[in-house]
Amino acid sequence: MSYVKGIIPKDKVPNLLHYLSGQGFNVVMGKSIYELGQVLVNGRFKAITVSGKGVVGIPEELEVYVITYLQEAMEDGVVIPDTKRLDF
Repeated sequence: MSYVKGIIPKDKVPNLLHYLSGQGFNVVMGKSIYELGQVLVNGRFKAITVSGKGVVGIPEELEVYVITYLQEAMEDGVVIPDTKRLDF
């Protein structure tokens, strides 16, 4: 499994998980301090991780979605309130 590292800051991952959920992915919250979440891709859960230095690792299958999310967030100034972000 290959990861793309450092394309999204750690603080934007919760909103990314919400975005992926809205795109039809099954999303599960992380199970450790180094796992920010899990996303079901092609029948397997893939972890979104963070290193001890705060660098986020995204499975390469999700790279296009991350780039699209970041572009939309910059264009629209997307801010998701906590009540919606936490409503999985």
